[in-house]
Amino acid sequence: MIGTATTATGEHSMVLRRTIRAMAATALLLLLGASQRSALVDYPEGFRRWTHIKSGVNGPAYGPYEGMYNIYGNAKALRGYRSGRFPDGAMLIFDLHRVRTESNGPQPAERKFIDVMQKDARRFRSTSGWGYEEFAGGDRNNRVIAPDARMKRCHSCHVAQQSADSVITRFSD
Repeated sequence: MIGTATTATGEHSMVLRRTIRAMAATALLLLLGASQRSALVDYPEGFRRWTHIKSGVNGPAYGPYEGMYNIYGNAKALRGYRSGRFPDGAMLIFDLHRVRTESNGPQPAERKFIDVMQKDARRFRSTSGWGYEEFAGGDRNNRVIAPDARMKRCHSCHVAQQSADSVITRFSD
């Protein structure tokens, strides 16, 4: 009888330890997942109704950025353009389209992608407070840039504009 009780208690203790380990592992995975999600740039709903900053056409020398583009900024981005320092929540959109030639000249064709810059000093510490993302075809579910490539692919160009808070484009009313 005593041996049976000890075995049952030992098995119960082992099951309890396994359960606690499983719960701790699950909590860690949830925290890591939440951390990775918090480092993602938000999709810019309704960005074409924001303030238009600039339009242009890039030629073949611009590689993947060849095409006709529009840049948009939200209200916080406009405050940043005026002050020289962009507040958290500022978002800038680079909306790039292929170009088709018609009788009246070059026209925008299908969207290649939208690039998004989002300012959040806490979430994006390693890139001067800016988060970067590219959405292929403008599809909110088609993120292009791997998290480990954001520094090399995006911020390495923007960091040259530190005096303008890493923003390349200029804006004037």
